[in-house]
Amino acid sequence: MKRQAKNALLDRMHRGVVYTCMGLTLYGSYMLGVRVYRYFTVIKPARQAEELRMLEAGASKQAPNLDTAPTLTSHWILEHLERCRIPGRLDFNVSFLDSRLHE
Repeated sequence: MKRQAKNALLDRMHRGVVYTCMGLTLYGSYMLGVRVYRYFTVIKPARQAEELRMLEAGASKQAPNLDTAPTLTSHWILEHLERCRIPGRLDFNVSFLDSRLHE
């Protein structure tokens, strides 16, 4: 196969791959747009209506509190900073943070 014919074949194949990638990108963008549109026009209003229906029914009083994460306080932050200090490194004054957090 001649050098020029080989280059032409490779150019054609490359062009095909580029067009395929462009097509997939356009199709993917369209599908993403459809999903975003559907979320804001169908799913989100349905969720809000369901939440409103539950609030009107008094479900918030009946449901137990499922949030079991501890509340972050300034005391917890200061303890964490104290534990994370590395000896021998340039350190900062934690009492400065303590005074700022308790204001």
